[in-house]
Amino acid sequence: MKEKKFRYYVIFSLLIIYLILMFIFFLYPSYKDKHNKTSLIVNKSAKWYYEDGKWKDMTKTNQYNWQEFDIYQDGSFLGKHYLLYNDRWYIFDKDRNPIKQEGVDIFAIKTNQKYSYGDYLLEDVSEEDEKYIRKVLEDNNINALSFTSENVINFDLDSDGKLEKLIVISNVFTTEYAKDLFNFIFVVKDDKISIIKKTINTYDKLYSMCKDYVAYLADLTGQGKYSIITGCGYYSNRKDCIEMYQLKRGKYIKVKSCDKTSE
Repeated sequence: MKEKKFRYYVIFSLLIIYLILMFIFFLYPSYKDKHNKTSLIVNKSAKWYYEDGKWKDMTKTNQYNWQEFDIYQDGSFLGKHYLLYNDRWYIFDKDRNPIKQEGVDIFAIKTNQKYSYGDYLLEDVSEEDEKYIRKVLEDNNINALSFTSENVINFDLDSDGKLEKLIVISNVFTTEYAKDLFNFIFVVKDDKISIIKKTINTYDKLYSMCKDYVAYLADLTGQGKYSIITGCGYYSNRKDCIEMYQLKRGKYIKVKSCDKTSE
């Protein structure tokens, strides 16, 4: 009889554990995602909001004008202020007094989620980084002699306690002839290379191409996974292509494109 009771207790305990795990890994994330209300502004070119599991473009001025956002500029928290867009962003306090700005680029977020702004340094590549760059170029049959961008960001992108390498290389807008023009943004984790973004073109496309860069890093859900927000600037043009990549099932997926036809 005691043995039978004990068996019931074990089965009941396992069932409770199973239900708890189901809630933690499936039901709660789904519930949280469904109730995620996040609006995001990146420089002049991106005004996004999250709804129904997707990032969408803000199309109404009341989604951002005179709305209160957490605002970051030049890598620092500027404060919780109000925004007005008129060909550029203007920042005001609650009494509509203008706030002094550092430049015109901003990262602004309004959310009901926990989030973290990723403050990072753009560093020169090391000798160790060079081997990854050579590998990427060789895999894409590119023989490059010089770069217009060659930088690395050492940052813990997935909050596992270890720094990943986020490397950016480009020869777009080179002053020397190059058979191939290219942009690469890639992550190195545990010696493995994951390409996030790449563009390869011929030299005659020099002035129609844009040059990629990492604009911002942000953990938008408080789960320790940092979204990578990239920009791509055009030659003698104010246009900028802002896109966002997020880590899903071990891979970085583009979740917001500047090409609206591709969404």
